Amino acid sequence: MIKQFYSVSDLATLCNVNTATIRRKINHCISMGILPSHIKDGTSIMLNLKQVLIFLEKNYSVVYHTIKEDLEGYDHGKGSITMFRPALSKGKLQRTSTGQYLIRGFVLCLDVDGKPINYQNERTFDTKEEAERKRNELIERRAQGEFLSVADEVARHKENKEKARQQETFIDYMVDFINNTGDRAPKTLKDYNGIIKNQLQPYFKATLIDELTLEHIQKFAKSLTGKACIDKARLILNMTLDNLVGSGRISAFPYDKVKYPRYEGKGSKPKQPLTKEEIGLLLGYYKGHRLEHFIYLLFCTGMRIGEALALTWDDITINEDNSIVVDVSKSWGLTDCGMGTKDTKNINSVRTSYIPPTPILANLLQSAKANAKCKYIAPNKANTAPIDSNNFRKRNLQDVAKKLGIEKNVTTHTARHSYISQCIAQHVPPALVANQVGHVDISMINKVYAKNVTDTAEAFRNFSIV
Repeated sequence: MIKQFYSVSDLATLCNVNTATIRRKINHCISMGILPSHIKDGTSIMLNLKQVLIFLEKNYSVVYHTIKEDLEGYDHGKGSITMFRPALSKGKLQRTSTGQYLIRGFVLCLDVDGKPINYQNERTFDTKEEAERKRNELIERRAQGEFLSVADEVARHKENKEKARQQETFIDYMVDFINNTGDRAPKTLKDYNGIIKNQLQPYFKATLIDELTLEHIQKFAKSLTGKACIDKARLILNMTLDNLVGSGRISAFPYDKVKYPRYEGKGSKPKQPLTKEEIGLLLGYYKGHRLEHFIYLLFCTGMRIGEALALTWDDITINEDNSIVVDVSKSWGLTDCGMGTKDTKNINSVRTSYIPPTPILANLLQSAKANAKCKYIAPNKANTAPIDSNNFRKRNLQDVAKKLGIEKNVTTHTARHSYISQCIAQHVPPALVANQVGHVDISMINKVYAKNVTDTAEAFRNFSIV
């Protein structure tokens, strides 16, 4: 006879889970107001048929839809609620490509959501008979309730995972996302992690993901006023928020409309190329310096500093007419194992750079090569590796520029700007300039580098429209 009231044990039998799982789910339903509190009498719990259906619909939809019509139309005749228990699949035997067998689709039990938990093969079986014996053993053990604890373990794992997810801070998520997704270069990761540590983490601290608001983001943006890292901080923040929205962790909100301050400090303005006169002053100062050939090479090729530092003497060819060919195929910078040789910025950066006949540079390179104690063309004083680019920029170029009265911010990249600007000023076709310096196309040449190297009056000296 179908009973009027059902215990935790009855429901555990019906759902093929253990009693602890059922009790936990019922208590949750009571706390959420889905089931009334009076179904509990001390330590015992009893549900009527209507409450059973409510409980199953909420927690075990597979079981609910299996028995719903039968229970609702059943007129309390003979039988038991367990007669409607859904049958668990016995799976099938599958032959592998090697002639062995596996058990596929065998259901051990149902999880807390009524979804099947399948048997996982620990090994393959040599014969079909051996696999069949194992399946019969599993059927017997399942009938004895041996696998009911599996559902409880899965439930606890899900609950712990969900708790950890709910307690995950925005910064923890950001650090994991930045460091473990994408293919970011070691130098990029170092920069990003520095900004997270120094700017984002002190502001967001222990803020949980669910606590993020547009107002919160806007206040952070304002906190960056006067800091040079505004653009990178914004990039890191928005990439992380994009990922959170894309993964469904948060709802979309218009964080891309947040207003960020403009940085007006040192280095905020585009680097100005040097004029021919300023380049001459700088090169003249380095006459006789052990790195004179290297500084000349920077201004005569427009190479990126990493590309220039990675050059070895095998990459330099000096022709009879004093023209020079430089094979650029690698870069020097931060790698996973520290400073070392790595790939160039992109595939277009692998190139052959041509320097027209330049006797002074040809002589400098020949002399430096003859006296070289290291394969690199710009070795450190110990002759063990290339020079440190940061020290070179600060202790050489910037300080020397100040001594010479050059007010521009002079860095190794200034040499690149100056080279490209001189090419444009002297009417070298932009497409050839792009190939020479390793740009993908001429867009950057036109947008950034094509700057006047003379004043306005000089530029329009021979201009006429009539």
